[in-house]
Amino acid sequence: FSRGKFVDFPLSPLNLLRNFGVFTFSKAAVEVLKSRLQKNKRHLNFETFALQAYGPTLARRFLLNYSEKLWGLPCTKLSPDIAGKRMKGLNLKTFIKEAFSGNKAKTEHLDGSFYYPDRGIGGICDKLAQFCDTKNIRLHSKVTKVFHDSRGISAVEINKNNRVNLLKKKEESAVISTLPLNDLLQMMEPLPPEHILRLSKKLKYRNVILMAVLLNTDKATRAATVYFPEADYPFTRLYEPKNRSTIMAPKEKTSLILEIPCQKDGRLWNMAEEELKREILPQLLKTNLINEEQIIDTLIFRMV
Repeated sequence: FSRGKFVDFPLSPLNLLRNFGVFTFSKAAVEVLKSRLQKNKRHLNFETFALQAYGPTLARRFLLNYSEKLWGLPCTKLSPDIAGKRMKGLNLKTFIKEAFSGNKAKTEHLDGSFYYPDRGIGGICDKLAQFCDTKNIRLHSKVTKVFHDSRGISAVEINKNNRVNLLKKKEESAVISTLPLNDLLQMMEPLPPEHILRLSKKLKYRNVILMAVLLNTDKATRAATVYFPEADYPFTRLYEPKNRSTIMAPKEKTSLILEIPCQKDGRLWNMAEEELKREILPQLLKTNLINEEQIIDTLIFRMV
């Protein structure tokens, strides 16, 4: 969603022509073609990478602002590796193919599919739990210490008072942790060397606020996900779960989920719920995707 219009993503030359107009599209196309003819050089940050790879017009409109919102840092301090692969289809071959084949080539360029559980992403966790046998799963349990002998993890402490020994059997050869790396290192027993601990404390993680907007309408968008690259919008994207699975909302009802990345010590993260709604909802209404009369309720979820 850019400057009041929906633009295909991954970017499609044919769609860009319709949204940009001939002059801006031609300028962007020349920049992309120039970038493909230039010798690739080693980039120190994401900004220089994006400007060379896609040209100033596309990079500044779709990539740089969005990346700064998502990661909370200027693009000059972000690694080129955050680019991913979503823009790779925007090349000379695609420009020529769409110019002559029109919508057929555009569809081929954007084609793709993904699996989504009927009742939402939580279905993946439910299947994992079934596979592991639910009696082996400890809920409401916080890992407070991790014991090791420098060769492997031997035990974990849960809730500061319950030690669970691991690796009792030969087939139990690995422990997988999804804890933030800095937290994991700080709770290891014995502790890692001091210089490792100092480095780990420099790691920062982004939190995200999810705002669920429940709506009295059958559908709000045609897309599963809509991205918002402009700095004016505090959310980076929204998704409509019902467009991924019709079971995700009753008939004649739907919902939108807004993603708002932020720091744990930031202004938005520490706002009261009602204050947060008063700040975010007018920004959503400004897009004209929905109107205020359609809103049934809004819910806030803070994800660490």
